[in-house]
Amino acid sequence: MSSIELSPPRARSPEATRRNRRLRLPFLALGLSFFLAAIYGGLWRLGWPLPHAQRLGDLHGPLMISGFFGTLIGLERSVALGKSWAFAAPLLSCAGALALVAGVPPAFAAAAFVAAAALLSGASLMALRHDRRIFTALLAVAAACWGVGGLVWLRTGVVPYATPWWLMFLTLTVAAERLDMSRLLGVARLGVAAFLACVALLISGASLGLFDPLGARLLGAGFVALALWLLKHDIALRNLRRAPHLRYFGVCMALGYLWMGVAGVALIVAPPGVAPYGYDMALHAILIGFVLSMAFGHSVIVIPAITGAAAPYHRTMYAGLALLHASLILRLCGDAFVYEPARVASGALTLAGMVAFAGVLGWRIKTAPRAAA
Repeated sequence: MSSIELSPPRARSPEATRRNRRLRLPFLALGLSFFLAAIYGGLWRLGWPLPHAQRLGDLHGPLMISGFFGTLIGLERSVALGKSWAFAAPLLSCAGALALVAGVPPAFAAAAFVAAAALLSGASLMALRHDRRIFTALLAVAAACWGVGGLVWLRTGVVPYATPWWLMFLTLTVAAERLDMSRLLGVARLGVAAFLACVALLISGASLGLFDPLGARLLGAGFVALALWLLKHDIALRNLRRAPHLRYFGVCMALGYLWMGVAGVALIVAPPGVAPYGYDMALHAILIGFVLSMAFGHSVIVIPAITGAAAPYHRTMYAGLALLHASLILRLCGDAFVYEPARVASGALTLAGMVAFAGVLGWRIKTAPRAAA
């Protein structure tokens, strides 16, 4: 989602490029396996009678956020840095997620995630010596939030207490990249100050926690404010009238920001601990509506860099995107009206959307011409 460099990129031979890409494949494969395990557990949490799913259901959040997204973000940052030691971050996140799947006590996994976050934050701080822009510092803050969430989980053993910090990790990582890209629109100092105020609101809310009434409302206000800022300043939204793959990227971003705003409103009017499914509403409006929408959109940019295939966009990607967002509408309606059949059915739509998207992506990667080394 973001890229940083400590020094000017060096030219690589085609063989070195292929070798570098092969190095990433095990991380990608493991990250995908953690994603599938998290989805399996998530369906059980929705009420699907799946065998041997209870333990994965209990670990749904850590597997999805730290195992899958932590590995992918750590891998991308390591590739951008071009330093061998930086690959220790995704290696540690993989080790932690493997421990969870294998049934090792969660404390081991939490410690591994904290170590991965520390390496990721340290890498961004090293980059800050050469690149003193705000977005680079924000990447370090985002990774530190991942580590704080891991420490909270390690100390309490309660995933929901760690959740607001993990949401900060994902949200601020994306927001940092979009802040950097907003330079192309010439955002004024007042606009940057407003962005930092949004970040301060979010971190203040995360410090109090989702189950603290003031903390939930601060988080909600921060999400609404940040969504409005991004809708106004994100250059990606200027792509809606450009080339088809850029239009798709812009649509994914716009939908993600709208769902971030919905999550913020949900936290304000139906905070966790007050509304029966307040926690579920806010959490999945961010994770499915914002984060997965971002992942769908970034695929047309990130996949070519990882695999060497040309841009994998195809108009049929909109089918998976539409199913994903339809599933979230159904889930949030089920949450709001405490209607279990809608919640259970939303899982099938979410799964269908991801399968449709993955099918198109796999087909495009397999058939697309290789990009030049």
